[in-house]
Amino acid sequence: KKGISVRGHIYWAEYEENVEDDYALLSFDTESAWSSCDLFFEEVNKALGDELSISWREVEPGCDIFYTHDENDFFPEECYVTAYGELFEDCEGAYSTFGDAIKLWCEKTGVSQDGRSEQKMIDFINEYEYEAEDTNFCINPITFG
Repeated sequence: KKGISVRGHIYWAEYEENVEDDYALLSFDTESAWSSCDLFFEEVNKALGDELSISWREVEPGCDIFYTHDENDFFPEECYVTAYGELFEDCEGAYSTFGDAIKLWCEKTGVSQDGRSEQKMIDFINEYEYEAEDTNFCINPITFG
């Protein structure tokens, strides 16, 4: 026992093996509180003889954490959108590019980018005031490390 707390649980796991390409993928999703389970991942790797490359994404919107450690391009997305309200149902999640997230917001709101640069548009969206108080859409950059 290592005494590592993930303050949560593993709620999905899958193992894939491709013998032809000498490749195996162990995937799982964890539900934890406020931080990644990188110590847990490191211990799993040690138990398996340090044979793994480890990639993971940590998202905790309430703590403004959007972080990816990606050794094999499993998580190439640039940003994570936090969204709520009737206008933005089913919009929350990772987006390949900032442009994809901006385009979605423009489609949903009917507001044009109107010549604004990508960064100016992100700032505009993140500061936008909606008529309904229970509505928000925020584009958060994912930090890679």
